[in-house]
Amino acid sequence: MSTTIRHTFSRAQRRSGQFFLGLLAALILFACPAKAAEVLRIGYTEFPPFHWHNDEGNVCGFFHEIIQEAAKRMNLEVEWTQCPWGRCQENVRLGELDGLLTVPTTERLEYTVTNKTPFYVKHRHLFTYAGHPRLDAIRSVKTIDDIAQKGLSVITYVGNGAFNREISSYDIKVYTTTTIPRIWKMLAIKRGDIVIEWPTGAWENIRRLGLEGKIIETESVLESLPFHLLIRKGHPLAKRTGEFEATFRQMKQDGTMDRILKGHHTE
Repeated sequence: MSTTIRHTFSRAQRRSGQFFLGLLAALILFACPAKAAEVLRIGYTEFPPFHWHNDEGNVCGFFHEIIQEAAKRMNLEVEWTQCPWGRCQENVRLGELDGLLTVPTTERLEYTVTNKTPFYVKHRHLFTYAGHPRLDAIRSVKTIDDIAQKGLSVITYVGNGAFNREISSYDIKVYTTTTIPRIWKMLAIKRGDIVIEWPTGAWENIRRLGLEGKIIETESVLESLPFHLLIRKGHPLAKRTGEFEATFRQMKQDGTMDRILKGHHTE
C-alpha cells in the first residue's frame, strides 16, 4: 500500500511540475511580446490618382497601394500625413516625417537615401489651353530647350523641385502656384502657355475641376521621371533600402504592380 501511495504521489508531483512549467512559459511569452513593426511616416500632397483622400477620409491611390503592399511584406506600418508639397519635403528634412515618394534630386538626397531602381516611371506630356494661337509650335516641342527657343511660358507649382531646377538654366518664363489643382485653373484662364504633367494624374484633376473643355493634351512628350521611395537619413529603415528594392522587384515579378496600376487605369 505504501509503495502505491508513493508512486501515485510522484506522478501527481510530475503533473503538477509540468503544469507550473507551462504556466511559467506562458507568462514569459506574454511578458516579452513580439517585436513591434517599424513605422514609416510618409508625407504626401493631394494628387489623384497617386494619393488622395476619398469621401470617407481614407487615403487612396496607386502609390498608397504599392507602399502599403510593400510594407505588409516587410512587416512595417505606414502613417500617411497630408500637407503642401513644399512642407512635406521640409518636414522630412527636419525629422518630423520619414519618407517621400518622388524623384531623387540632388537637394533631396542631402537628407534622404533611396535604392537604385525606381518603383514607378512617370511620363510627361505637354498641356495647353484650348484655342492656343501657337498650338502647332507647342506640338513640335521635344525638349526643354525647345520650350526656351519657342519663347513659351510654363506654369508649375511650389515643391516641383526636379522640374523647376531642370528649367532654371533656361530663359523660360515660369509662373508658380502653391498647389497642383491651381496650375490647371491658371492654364484655363491663359495665365501661361503650357503645363508639363503626367496624363492620368492631369486628367483626374482637370475633370474634378470641370475644365475638360478648356484644356487640351498635345502629342509632345518629354523625358520620363523616375519615382523612388526616399527615406530620411538616420531613420532605422534607411538601412533597408536594398530590401525595399527587392520587395518592389518581387511585386513586379508576381504581377502585383500590374494589378494595382491597371486598377487605376495607369500606363
